Order: sequence, then structure tokens, then C-alpha cells
Amino acid sequence: GGGDDPTDDYKELGSYSFASGLNSNWTKSSGYGAADSGTSSYRMGSASNGCVIVSPSLNFTGYSNATVVINTKYYGTDNSSFTVKVGNTTRTISTTDSFKDYVEVFDISSETDITALTVTITVSSGKRIYLANVDVYAGDASSVVSSGAPRRVVAEDGDADDGGLTITGITDKEYTVTGLTAGATYEFKVKTVYAGDSE
Repeated sequence: GGGDDPTDDYKELGSYSFASGLNSNWTKSSGYGAADSGTSSYRMGSASNGCVIVSPSLNFTGYSNATVVINTKYYGTDNSSFTVKVGNTTRTISTTDSFKDYVEVFDISSETDITALTVTITVSSGKRIYLANVDVYAGDASSVVSSGAPRRVVAEDGDADDGGLTITGITDKEYTVTGLTAGATYEFKVKTVYAGDSE
């Protein structure tokens, strides 16, 4: 994509897995957040603290839209909502009790500097969520991703040689893990998630 037609054209700027905790490219600017190994996600917020995390600066040059795909679910019985902000625009998203993709397309045509926009996710105290993955696209990518759908994008997080590689979003019958060391021993655990989000 070169941004010739921003309504149909898009390119992925980043796919960020939170399976092992806060993604190393993001920063927590305030509040409580912690890795949750039981859900392979990053728990944002607590009963008494909110949480704010910020993406790295992203360059949207040539595009008038930004698409953010957030894979999340609420914590316990919090029945939560959270906000996602791109540039000067903030949206509130209500979550469910199952991991789903939430797709938001932001009009960034009036932003003063689209070469260094960030994505900010904010959770209020008592409105905790589990955050699994965030994908950011320059342009409108809503035609290839749909809200409420199970995660379909393959994402790798971690390093197999350093004790842990988590791979999510595999939809094919086969997947090749790359970057392994010849002669080394590896342990694999496989979890199947069915269409109704049961495991």
C-alpha cells in the first residue's frame, strides 16, 4: 500500500502480542498491569487502580485513516469497557467475557503530525481487562478484519532459545516454527480454541 486510495488501501504498521505481559515495544505510563499466564495475556487495571499503556510512535504518512484491532476480554465479572486513543480521537469499547477482536477505524486526516502518532489504551479502576494482541494498520483495514471475530492473525512473542515462544492465531492445520537451534530439545504445548471460544 502506498496510500493512493486511503479508503481501500492499508498496510500493517505493527502486530503486538501481549501473551507474555506488556509488549516490549509499548510503555505503561500509569497504573497497574501484569502478565497473566493463565490467559496468555496482559491484565490491565486492578480493583483500585486503572492502567494506561502507549504504543511506540507510528508513521501513517500517505493515509487518512488508522485501524486498530484489539484482542481482549474483560476480567472476571467486571463487564468492562476501555478507551483506545489515536492522535486526538478517543473511542470507548465495551468488552465481553471471551477474547474477541475489536476493530476501530480512526480518521486521522486532521492530525497535525501523522508521522509520529501513538495508540493509547486506558482502563479505569475496577474495569479490568485481559489484553492479548493489538494490530495497527495505516489506512482502513476493516475489510480484512471484523469486530467480534476470534483472533485470526498469527503472532509470535518471545524467543524459543530463551525459554518461551508463544504463537497465537494459527488457523491452518500446519505451522512451521523457525529460528530453532539444530540438536536442541524443545517442548511444545498445543491449545485448540473452537469457533465458540471453547478450548
